[in-house]
Amino acid sequence: MKRKILNIFPSSSFLAQYAEMVALHFDPKGHRFIIFGSVGPESEYLSGPVYLGVEKSKLAKISVLIRECLRARLIIVHSFQAPVLSLVFAALPFLSRKTCWALWGWDLYQKKLARRTLSYRLMELFRFAFIKRVAAITTTIPGDYNNAVDWYGCNAIYIENIMYKSHVARANLQGRAFEKESRDGIRRIQIGNSSDPSNEHRYIIDRLARFTNMEVEVFAPLSYGDVANAKSVIEYGKDKLGNRFHPITHMMSFSDYSVHLSKIDIAIFNHHRQQAMGNIIGLLSLGKKVFIRSDISPWEYFKEKGFAIYDTCGTWDLSPLDDSLAERNKRLASSFFNEARMIDSWLMVFSGAWLANHR
Repeated sequence: MKRKILNIFPSSSFLAQYAEMVALHFDPKGHRFIIFGSVGPESEYLSGPVYLGVEKSKLAKISVLIRECLRARLIIVHSFQAPVLSLVFAALPFLSRKTCWALWGWDLYQKKLARRTLSYRLMELFRFAFIKRVAAITTTIPGDYNNAVDWYGCNAIYIENIMYKSHVARANLQGRAFEKESRDGIRRIQIGNSSDPSNEHRYIIDRLARFTNMEVEVFAPLSYGDVANAKSVIEYGKDKLGNRFHPITHMMSFSDYSVHLSKIDIAIFNHHRQQAMGNIIGLLSLGKKVFIRSDISPWEYFKEKGFAIYDTCGTWDLSPLDDSLAERNKRLASSFFNEARMIDSWLMVFSGAWLANHR
């Protein structure tokens, strides 16, 4: 049997996007999927995926992982987080020589931001063994790759990658144009991208509450992440902003969410690490004003490419983005964050040319 590319994935909206891309632009029969989680809507794009849900014991998961990893031609780990993955790669270090790590964010930045519990310290030893040996890293932000090299001493090949469909400029998707909404004097502001506490919703809400002389509507996507924090943020937002605060608690389709972003004027993200890239790219590509922290890797990345982007740590000017800057951001996003570049990047990953790095 011809050896396949093994994709190891957490259950995520990225999985559906990736599986669809593989089905449309590559040979899906050449790919195998192991998914940590339950069957989701992505199943229609996959051929015979193996789901490692909570019903499977740790020993069963390890057995499946070892069997599939040994059979694979290449391994792509999408977000290196599952503890059993660390155990398998530490026990069989030679597997790292044929593995590409598709880096998402937290799977790297937990090194600096996670609580230093005993279990974390133990698993970090195993994670170190994998990251130091991994043959290739593919991700959007070069600064994240540089951090992996600095923190873990790895010598992996870097493959810059748009990664997934949500990182493609919205105007470049399926030929659909998202027209600028007619303005009624109201500032429509999105805060954060999920209910994870890393969004620091309360800090943003407190600052927005000071703008008493401006008519604003504040939207907070809270449909996934930390359920308890979502409830707390809703209570806090309603208390501070009243009926100007609009929590989004239901999952939207990719198309519907793109329409939602097209109606936003300003977005404010206060993550202390690379996060919400799909939201940021989507908003920039739609000509919206975006605030992020100036002390994280995406700030330098977007600035170097010429985007007009604003600092969450500085003064907040809540006027919409100037039309000329909006057009420049849209033009830059369309030229760089496009589907063709994404497919070319994955073609480089799938080719395995980087294997020579560890032979």
